[in-house]
Amino acid sequence: MNGMLLLPWLGLLLVPAQATHEVFVAADAAPGGDGSADHPYREIDDGLQACAERTASSTGLRILTLLPGDYPLSESLRLDARHRGLLLRAATPGSARLLGGLRLDPAAATQVQDAVILERLPPASRAQVRVFHVQAAALSAPIHRGMGQSVAPAGSEVFLDGRPLTRARWPNEGFARVAEVLDPGSVPRNRAADIPLEQRESGPERGGVVRLADPSRLQRWAGAQDAWAFGYWFHDWAEEQLPVAAVDTGAGTLHLGLPHRYGLKAGARFYLTNLLEELDQPGEYHLEAATARLYLWPPAGEVGEILVSTLGGALIEIEDCDSMRIEGLVFAASRGSGLVARNVHHLTVRDCDFRLLGNHGAVIHGTSNQVVDCHFEDTGASAISINGGDRNSLQAAHNLVQGNRIHSFGRIWRTYQPGVQVGGVGQQIRHNEIYDAPHSAIIFSGNDHRIEANEIHHVLQETGDCGAIYCGRDWTMFGNVIRHNFIHDLSGSADRWQNAIYLDDMASGIEVSGNLIYRCNWGMLIGGGRDVHIDGNVFVQCALGVSFDARGVGWMAPHIADPQTSTILQRLAATPLDSPPWSTRFPQLQSYLSDRRGRPVGSRLRNNLFLNTPLGRIDDRKSVALSDNQERVESVDWIRLDPDAPGGLSLVGKEFHRIPLQRVGIRGLGK
Repeated sequence: MNGMLLLPWLGLLLVPAQATHEVFVAADAAPGGDGSADHPYREIDDGLQACAERTASSTGLRILTLLPGDYPLSESLRLDARHRGLLLRAATPGSARLLGGLRLDPAAATQVQDAVILERLPPASRAQVRVFHVQAAALSAPIHRGMGQSVAPAGSEVFLDGRPLTRARWPNEGFARVAEVLDPGSVPRNRAADIPLEQRESGPERGGVVRLADPSRLQRWAGAQDAWAFGYWFHDWAEEQLPVAAVDTGAGTLHLGLPHRYGLKAGARFYLTNLLEELDQPGEYHLEAATARLYLWPPAGEVGEILVSTLGGALIEIEDCDSMRIEGLVFAASRGSGLVARNVHHLTVRDCDFRLLGNHGAVIHGTSNQVVDCHFEDTGASAISINGGDRNSLQAAHNLVQGNRIHSFGRIWRTYQPGVQVGGVGQQIRHNEIYDAPHSAIIFSGNDHRIEANEIHHVLQETGDCGAIYCGRDWTMFGNVIRHNFIHDLSGSADRWQNAIYLDDMASGIEVSGNLIYRCNWGMLIGGGRDVHIDGNVFVQCALGVSFDARGVGWMAPHIADPQTSTILQRLAATPLDSPPWSTRFPQLQSYLSDRRGRPVGSRLRNNLFLNTPLGRIDDRKSVALSDNQERVESVDWIRLDPDAPGGLSLVGKEFHRIPLQRVGIRGLGK
C-alpha cells in the first residue's frame, strides 16, 4: 500500500504506553457484576457506561470485551464522544452476536387448529405447517418499498440456521407477467421538479389495475389479508412493492393500493407475497403482525435456530466520535442496519460479520475510517455505504473499504443498493470480493475515489440497464479512477444492457484503466460522457467490448437544455468551477457549455485489447479518439477454471497490459 495512504490511520495503530482499562460483559452473567473478568456485566449498556466514565476520568486504552454468547437488543446501542478511544470487541472473532430479533424454540411450535386458518391454507400444507406465538409487540408487517423510496426498517423476517426463509408467495420462483393493464394509475415520476411544467401530472394519486393471464388463480386470494405485490412494473431497473387493495375474482383483476413510480405496462414482471393462501412448500412462512403468529412449513430435516427480526433501528449507532475500533462482532437478525456511524473519524471496523439484516450492513460518514476484512451477507439494502470529504474544496475523506467479502446484498431493496455505495471525496475501495446480487456491485458519486483491485462477479442477476460498477448524470465526476479490477461472469442480453462498467448519462472526467473484463455481456457502456479515458483494459469473451454513445446530442439533448429542469446543469452550477482547486485541477469543465455542448469531447480509447470480443460501437469518432486498440481471436490459457478458488476462477500470474492479476481481490492482499 502507498505509504501516504496510511497516514490518516496511523493514530489507530500507535497506542501510547499507558494503562489499559478492560471491561467485560457476558450474556449469561449474574446480576450485580462489576465489569471484571470474574464478575462481568450482564448488559452492554453497563459496560459502555463504565468505559465512558473511565474516558472522562483517566487516560489509556479502554477496551469493552463481549464474552462469547448472544446479545439480543430491544433498542440500538448508542455511542458518542464519551466513548472516544474505545475498542469494542468480541473475546474471539465471531463469538459474540448482537441480535436485533427473537429466538424461537422449535419445540414450541404446534399444529394449526384454527378452522379459519386451515381453510385459507392450501390443502397439501395443512398437516405440514406449524404455528408459533410470538411476543405481540415485536412483529412488524411488510412495508411499501422500492426504487425511489427511502430505505426504512423492513418488515419482520424469519431466519433458519443462518439463512433467510421465504415469505409465502406466488409464484414460488421467478415472476408472473401482467397480461393487461386496465388502469396504469397515476405516475408519481411525472410530478417531479425536473418535468416541464406543462407536462407535470396533477390530481390525486391512485393505484393501477392489472389483469392476470390466469384469472382462476385469484380465486385462492379472495379472502387474503394484507397481500403485497412486488414487481418491475415498468422499467427493468425500478422495482416497487405495493399493497394489494382488492382482488376481483369475477373480473380476474388485481387492484393496487398505491401507484408505481413510473406507472404500469403489459408484460411487466411481478409476484404476490405475504399470502397465507400460498404457503405451499417447505421453507415458506407467513407472519401475522396483528395476531403475533408465525406460520411456518419447516424444511426437511432437523430444525435448528429460528430467529425473527424485530429491532427497527441499527444495532449500533455512533455519532460525533473519533478514534474507535470495533472488532470481531457479529451483527445479525435486525429489521434495520448493522452499524450506522455519522460524523465519525478514525473509526476502524475489522473482522466483523454483518448478516441477515433488513437494511444496510454498515453506513459510515466521516473521515479516515476503515472497514476491513469483514464479511457481509444477506443484507436487505447495501452492504457498505461510505461517505465523507468536501466537494467544494475537494478535501479528501481518506476512508478505506478493503479486504471484505460482500455478497447476497440487495435482498429486499433490489436496485440501487449495491455492495458498496460511495459518495463524497477521496474514498478507497480496494481488494474486495463482491458477488451474488440483483443489481450493481459498486455505485459511486463525487470525486477522487479509487476503485481498484476488486473482484466482482455474478451481479446484475435480476435487472437491466445497469452496471457492476455504475455512476451517472453528472459532468463533474472528475478525479475518479477505476483500475485493475477483475470483473467476470455477468450474463445478460443485447436488449437489457448489463455492463461490467457503466458510466451513465454523460458522467465525465473518469479514468478507466487496466481492468480485466471476462465473460460479461457488455464490457462498458459510456453514456456520452466527456473526458472519459479508457486505457489499457482487457476484454475477454464478451458479447461486446465498448458502447460509447453520443446521447448528449441525441435523445438526451433536451435534458441538458433547461437549467430549471436539468439535473446535469444544476449539478454543474452547484460546483465552484471558477475557483481553485476546481479551476486549476479541472479547467476544461468551464467550457462544457460553450465547446461542442453535449458531445463526448476529450474522451479516448487507447491501448485496449479485445480478445474474442468485438470492440463495439463509438458513435462520435470525431470527439472520441481511438488509438492502439487491438481485436484478436485466440485461445485464453492464462485464466483457468478452479473450483477451489473464490468465484471458481484462478489467474495464472502473468502481468498483461500492466494488469497485476495476482494482486486482485481478497486473495491479492499482501502480494
